[in-house]
Amino acid sequence: MKAIRNFFIWIYSNIELWLAIQRAEKAYRGEYVVGVNKDGSYRYLVGKTRYYVMPDADDNLIIMNRRQMHKLRIMKVMSEEVKARHLMEESFYYTADASKNGIGSLREYKRKKYYEYRLASYEKRKRERKTKRLLMKKIRRLKNGSLE
Repeated sequence: MKAIRNFFIWIYSNIELWLAIQRAEKAYRGEYVVGVNKDGSYRYLVGKTRYYVMPDADDNLIIMNRRQMHKLRIMKVMSEEVKARHLMEESFYYTADASKNGIGSLREYKRKKYYEYRLASYEKRKRERKTKRLLMKKIRRLKNGSLE
């Protein structure tokens, strides 16, 4: 059963990462629509800048560039010590920069890193569900008046 579960996590993580990479590449080309301007025209992400594929707090993959990282640092969501090189190290994919330096040979390593991240987050959610279930069981016992 564990092998089957790991296989499905592997498939899901590959599909999810592939879709995020496609969004990042589309944003790099300047084709990713993020909203509508007041005049009704579409608003796009900035093209020809490096985008990073990273998880957010809910373990969903997001794409962000340095400008968005700077905004998060100003709002105190990210630490002040976070730099762009940290984004490159911790992201699961990044697009090419202005000098066309892309992810290159690190692509498979980053894909494996994302799979391991998904396995770890699955185990974490599993532990949280178990502790919540046991806590709710104790609460029901206390409400019914039976003590251990």
